[in-house]
Amino acid sequence: MRRISARYAHSGMVLGQPVYDARGKMLFETGTKLEEDHVKTLNVYGVGEVLLDDPRVADIDVRPMIAPELEAQATHALRQLEQETRANREIPPMLLEEMKRPIFAMSKSFFPDVIGEPNAAGCLSLPEYHYIQPTKVAAMTMVIGKTLGYSMMKLAPLGLASQLKNIGYVLLPDGILD
Repeated sequence: MRRISARYAHSGMVLGQPVYDARGKMLFETGTKLEEDHVKTLNVYGVGEVLLDDPRVADIDVRPMIAPELEAQATHALRQLEQETRANREIPPMLLEEMKRPIFAMSKSFFPDVIGEPNAAGCLSLPEYHYIQPTKVAAMTMVIGKTLGYSMMKLAPLGLASQLKNIGYVLLPDGILD
């Protein structure tokens, strides 16, 4: 498998892993042979990178450290929490609990060992950046915590705190961060 930036994807390439958008919706399955419409879809949905089936490097195991669908679930949960917090001017405890699920699942993926590569691909969509970037920070923070010897029970709250790093921004007037 080979990892490339989605902007270099072109017709004829074959996906080695499914592709998900930032909301966790599967866009394409493993084995999809890309056509022009597929490439346009990658750009429309702001996909940063794709894993390709490439016989030249078939012996190299490329896998994400955090499953893309799990990253998307965490991003979606953050989006819901921020939208509700902005509307109600307070953090809804039920949505905060829902945010913990994907973060705890992410922390479990680091045990017994950290395996895979971090998905540090940038976000091509400015509106989605506010939700995607904190999730990537949470994953990288948990890698650092694991390296420092944190247990799974300490890793998840560390990841949650990292993901909520910008929660206070929802109280700022609209447009001030644009």
